[in-house]
Amino acid sequence: MEIAETFAQYLEHLFVGKRCEARELIAGTLDRGVSARKLLAGVIWPAMEQVQQLHRRRKIGRLAEHMATRINRMVADQLQAHLARSPKLGLRLLVACGDGEAEELGAQMIADLFEAEGWSV
Repeated sequence: MEIAETFAQYLEHLFVGKRCEARELIAGTLDRGVSARKLLAGVIWPAMEQVQQLHRRRKIGRLAEHMATRINRMVADQLQAHLARSPKLGLRLLVACGDGEAEELGAQMIADLFEAEGWSV
């Protein structure tokens, strides 16, 4: 299954609140050899952007936005454990969200990726 197909199916699960199906879709994609990094970049991040855009345009309500965001965060949290780890670099990084950021998932994903690359976050 291509990453675009995974993304489309994942969005369907997000918007109807199918937590288990979203989790199983991502787990199955991992099992087929797609890296956690690729899933974060090609599914989780774009899903976060899509949810935020639809909410800003008033295409989905606040409850749907919160539900989709929560499911997306849960899956991102689980993917973090599957990121390949590099040796410690002795470098430190502070990650923060800017004013007006409604969701900190992007910052969390950046922190997870840098941590996997050997940074102390």
